[in-house]
Amino acid sequence: MAPIKKKTLSKEDIAKKKSEQAKRRLEKIKNDPFLLAEYKEKERLKYLKKKEKGQRKCVKDMTPREHRKARKYWVAYSSDYRKKQKIRDNTDKYVDQNTPPSSEDEIIPLLNNEREAEARRRSIVQRRKRNSMLKRKDLLIGNLKKKLASEQQRNRRLKYRMIQKKQALTPEKSLTEKDAGIHMDFSENYTTKCNQEIQSYHFGGSRTQNSLHTVVVYTKDKVTSHCTVSLNLSNKAGATWAHLSS
Repeated sequence: MAPIKKKTLSKEDIAKKKSEQAKRRLEKIKNDPFLLAEYKEKERLKYLKKKEKGQRKCVKDMTPREHRKARKYWVAYSSDYRKKQKIRDNTDKYVDQNTPPSSEDEIIPLLNNEREAEARRRSIVQRRKRNSMLKRKDLLIGNLKKKLASEQQRNRRLKYRMIQKKQALTPEKSLTEKDAGIHMDFSENYTTKCNQEIQSYHFGGSRTQNSLHTVVVYTKDKVTSHCTVSLNLSNKAGATWAHLSS
């Protein structure tokens, strides 16, 4: 008689069989407090060992790329878990609704379970709304803090400029007898005019221009103003020294 050949299982069947065995083993561990304590301690040591090797990292220790990758995995895992949970809840609900109670005593627990589920659902909805409101509030507060910091910095700059301007306008208060403060700048160019002009000269571009260089000299005792006029329209350093020397 030929030997009976064993059925070869596919990869999916093998994985399913291993998963069922792992579930049964975990269920057995959960029912025994001593085995559960040993299992938790073993898992804790395993986690610490992986953490030492760098296989497990906290969010603060991750690089931005690692954080994005981990977050993508968390989102996908949570989405799959919620889908499975929803399918399981819908299945249980369908079975409960379409299975007649075997006795009248089972009707009251079913109603209580439905009320508890409805209350739980409302609590989850309210919690999500509250969390959403808190997130929006935190975001708004963060934006307002940024704007406030920007405005405070702007006000500090303006205050500093006003102080500098005030010191520049009244330097005689901080001057000694040997010091002198000079505040100077070129004025805009002025064009010359005549009392009586012909039309071509009045509207033409042949008018001559003069450059004015205004200077205010501050000393401890007095303030004097000076102005020099020149046909040279240059505003460079050489022109400035020429005006000052005159």
